[in-house]
Amino acid sequence: MNLLDRAPGGYSALGRGAGADARHRLVEDDRRGVVSVELVEGGAGTTKRNSPVADVLVVDDDPSVRSSMVAVLRSGGFTVLEAGDGQEAVDILANRSVRVIVLDLHMAPRDGVWLLEHLGEGPRVIIVSAFSTYDRATILERFSGIVAHAMQKPVAPPALIDLVRQSVGRAS
Repeated sequence: MNLLDRAPGGYSALGRGAGADARHRLVEDDRRGVVSVELVEGGAGTTKRNSPVADVLVVDDDPSVRSSMVAVLRSGGFTVLEAGDGQEAVDILANRSVRVIVLDLHMAPRDGVWLLEHLGEGPRVIIVSAFSTYDRATILERFSGIVAHAMQKPVAPPALIDLVRQSVGRAS
């Protein structure tokens, strides 16, 4: 089953864990940068919460790498959300639309390949990974429909900003 369906301005995911019709609600605390997801009553007639579209979702299990990329992208003028693995990204996408995902591949428990397999026709993806576990060419070929770019870590901040800017323009 494709976890994502089209929402205005981006894509969002069906909630999981309380039945096929369950929905999740994103709760943010800007003072601490905390993002959490709460289960909201769901049913066939429930509509998704209208929330602003974020430019970028950064998905990386290393908090220092993730926070560095978030800071770089925010300095470039982007609105940015963050997740620590593929499942957390799906949970965030349950109620938020994003234009681009910046994704590490090697994460636990749900890695980047797991997320790519569950995105379907989701937002454009920029992979930023060490490519120690997965072959770059294989990933680009297998997920050519959604992966816009694949970059080796570490990434120079101007290069990351430029690629996100290009991808946000194409993902509108």
